[in-house]
Amino acid sequence: MSRSHLSVALASLLVVLESASCYAQSQRPNATADAPSADACDCTRQVGTCRAAVTFQDGQLNVTSSSRQCSLVVFQVNGDSRTSTVMDGKATEQWLGDDITRLGVTSCSVCADNRK
Repeated sequence: MSRSHLSVALASLLVVLESASCYAQSQRPNATADAPSADACDCTRQVGTCRAAVTFQDGQLNVTSSSRQCSLVVFQVNGDSRTSTVMDGKATEQWLGDDITRLGVTSCSVCADNRK
């Protein structure tokens, strides 16, 4: 299997794992539909596609989505796949790793939004 095929397979696996995590979180009995958290997203039900961007500033990864609805963004940092659940079009994640030399978006999927 080539390196690019392996990267695509790994990214797909991460999407499945993130979707399962979102689903498990959304099944907690104390979660409310209005809570501003990833619990409001059901990424096991993808309802569309979106455009996303990832930037790095002041020790944080800033992830944006063209959708105000919940989005699952798969992106690469220095060649390693990562995921972020984006709500209301933006998310931030602290970066404690090495210097970032490569940063790019692999995919963006609109998730079912339990807040509606």
